[in-house]
Amino acid sequence: MTIMWVYIPHIALLNSDVVGVIGGVITKPSVGEVFVLYVNEAYLYKGIGRRLFEALTKDQKHKNAVEQWVSVQEGNQRGIPFYEARGFLFQKSKITLTETGEKQVSLRYSRIL
Repeated sequence: MTIMWVYIPHIALLNSDVVGVIGGVITKPSVGEVFVLYVNEAYLYKGIGRRLFEALTKDQKHKNAVEQWVSVQEGNQRGIPFYEARGFLFQKSKITLTETGEKQVSLRYSRIL
C-alpha cells in the first residue's frame, strides 16, 4: 500500500513580509501531522501562531483527520506550552542522531480532533 501525503501549507503575511508559516500533512486517512510552525520573533504573542494553527487544523479536519500529531524539540519552552494549551498530550520521546552525531530528543504529542 502506498501512502500519499497531502501537504497543507499556510503563510501569514504583513505588508508582503512573511511573519509566520505552518505546514502539515495527512499521514494516514484520519491522521494529521504538524510538521512546522514558525512565527517571526518580532511578532510573537500576537495571535499569528494560533490563527495559523487553527487554519491548518480546519484543513486537516476537512480532509477527514480525527487525530493530530506534532513533534516538539525537548526543552522548547514556547512550543510545548502552545500545544499543551490546545489539548495535545505527551505520548513518547523519540531520539535521533544528526549527521554530525548530535543526539536530538523530540517529544511526540497527539490529540483527538
